[in-house]
Amino acid sequence: MLLKSNNYGKKDDNSLLEFAEEALALRRSATLALMRSLQEAIAAQQARSEYLSLALNGEKSNEDVVVALQNHNDHLKEVVGNVREAISIVKEKHKRYLDEIEAFKSSYSKELHEIKHLSGELEETMAELEESRRKLVILQLQRHGGSLMNMSGPNAVNGAVSADKSSDRNMGWGDLKDAVEEAKTLAGDRLFELHETQEDNLILSKQLEDLQV
Repeated sequence: MLLKSNNYGKKDDNSLLEFAEEALALRRSATLALMRSLQEAIAAQQARSEYLSLALNGEKSNEDVVVALQNHNDHLKEVVGNVREAISIVKEKHKRYLDEIEAFKSSYSKELHEIKHLSGELEETMAELEESRRKLVILQLQRHGGSLMNMSGPNAVNGAVSADKSSDRNMGWGDLKDAVEEAKTLAGDRLFELHETQEDNLILSKQLEDLQV
């Protein structure tokens, strides 16, 4: 089962990476929008302050002063309302980011647990393959030793051993060796993919830290 799951985790890793990139993009967009809004508010405030300053310095009539003060007061009320609304939006987005980050942490933790579990299975499989290879070598030595002894016994009266049986036996050992080597290759590929998954998780972890800043 372990060796057949070569594409394990790739889809989930891509989804997590897309989520992290999307969250970072949303955060950048919200920050830029807030900066533009602040710049516009500062520019408007400077214009009103200059007009109010002129009115207070006597360069405007009393009616102009009253109108300027009223406009300034209305503007301050509008600014306060906008700030409250912005704070509410920021709090809502912050809560949503926290929820998404918690979900990411949970998924990341499960992914790490699964990687550790698969790594353990892979190590056991590699150990079993190595043990099988060792037993295969021992069996080959025993069979070859038996063949040499048979060649000097009754079967060697005519100076030869059955070629068909020897060929069949050699073919069987060759198939077993190929199977073991193929299994080792697949296990090695799986280990490489697990290392890649761990590297992807490290990248996602770094992006998660950036989101929490």
